[in-house]
Amino acid sequence: MLCKVQQLQPFDGEAQVQLVGLPPKVTIEKNPLPITKASTDVTFNAALASDAPVGQHKSLFCQVVVMKDGEPIVHNVGGGGVLRIDEPPAAKPAAAAPPPTTTAAAPAPAAPAPAKPLSRLEKLRSKQRCKKIAAPPVPPSRSSIERSSGREPPPVLTPPSVSF
Repeated sequence: MLCKVQQLQPFDGEAQVQLVGLPPKVTIEKNPLPITKASTDVTFNAALASDAPVGQHKSLFCQVVVMKDGEPIVHNVGGGGVLRIDEPPAAKPAAAAPPPTTTAAAPAPAAPAPAKPLSRLEKLRSKQRCKKIAAPPVPPSRSSIERSSGREPPPVLTPPSVSF
């Protein structure tokens, strides 16, 4: 695990950084680690047991101990660190023998997938389409055009008849 170090108060010598709040069955090789005022990051090497609890563990933080005038000054920093342990990948089964190939019989076509049920919106749209198809549109009457526009309707033009 990599932890970034940001020094807010200068100190002399070394300080000790310890990773705290690890879940059960998780250990750190060397804990605490020394840092100096020139350090910019710390790397903790974690070792997991095979039965370590899977999931996110959000209780990690670092405890820094700085010695000043012979007295230890303890700082708890970096709260809210998260360690995620994933399930180990499943072992792949041994390669199975290839299926026998037969040239005499053709494979059966796959059955069609069952129809997906219509959503409420799709049902309403389908119902509207059926209504439009069932009832032909009714042209507005001449009197309704006159009433709606308030003016004289345009004359109705009929195509000329052609005779041979």
